[in-house]
Amino acid sequence: MGKSVAVSDQASPIRNFFAVQLAKQGIDPDKQVNWLQYPPDLFGEALRKGEVQALATDDPQGWLLKKQHNLLEVDNNLKGEYASMTCCVRLRGSLVRDDPATARAYYPGDCGCTAVDCRSSAETAKIFQPFVPGSVPVEDITAMLKEHTHHHHSTGAQLRSEVATYVEE
Repeated sequence: MGKSVAVSDQASPIRNFFAVQLAKQGIDPDKQVNWLQYPPDLFGEALRKGEVQALATDDPQGWLLKKQHNLLEVDNNLKGEYASMTCCVRLRGSLVRDDPATARAYYPGDCGCTAVDCRSSAETAKIFQPFVPGSVPVEDITAMLKEHTHHHHSTGAQLRSEVATYVEE
């Protein structure tokens, strides 16, 4: 309470996720937390200057900042009730509306990629390396991927139920 948190966008899913988590702890995220918007590449500088006391971000940036500044990870979507809920659905709304067959075909493949990342992180890190901003060593990408232990991949009615829970929150 009363602390400043860096976010990349005031309406981002990450900010919303953490606002829900704070509300569940009895903290009013709109009145008792100061959300400050920064370009993601300035999060470390805002932290170093003391402008913020926390970061609400995702990987690879979050993992790299945690390592660089020896930060404590307070929460993420691999803990508690979220450990058994789908973490990401990467489908454009217009694709779902305009071409539902393609959307249905894509989603199970997306789940498979997530599972492969965790099981073969060294090989996957080599594939990801060219797409990670900066000169991040393969060893760091491998270590980050090993922390991604989310093996829950819903489809059908279960996925709809989980998405409804997120929307409701």
